[in-house]
Amino acid sequence: EVEAGAGTPSDTPVDRDLLEQLEQHRLLQLREVAKQLLLHVVCDKLVERELITRTQSEEDRRKQTIALTRKGAALVRKAERIADGMESELLGHLSEVERAQLFHLLEKVARHRRV
Repeated sequence: EVEAGAGTPSDTPVDRDLLEQLEQHRLLQLREVAKQLLLHVVCDKLVERELITRTQSEEDRRKQTIALTRKGAALVRKAERIADGMESELLGHLSEVERAQLFHLLEKVARHRRV
């Protein structure tokens, strides 16, 4: 029995998704649910900014696909140009050998941090 004031089954897409997943799987790891919730929030914001599109599957309404819009692709290209410019400005005084050494050391530090 649904208690009074519980709302409709379609309160929000995230609510429905979580309830449907629990119905299907009975138990879920909270960590995985949290990751999915974060992705929902991020996707909502990107859709709102017209950087991605989200399309619901006609066969299974629980499945959605996302795609980059032209505006989103332009933003990615702009960010890459800015990053390239910053890298050139920051590392322009290093030789190719010195840059390679720096990147090798930074990768080593990053790998160590992931362990």
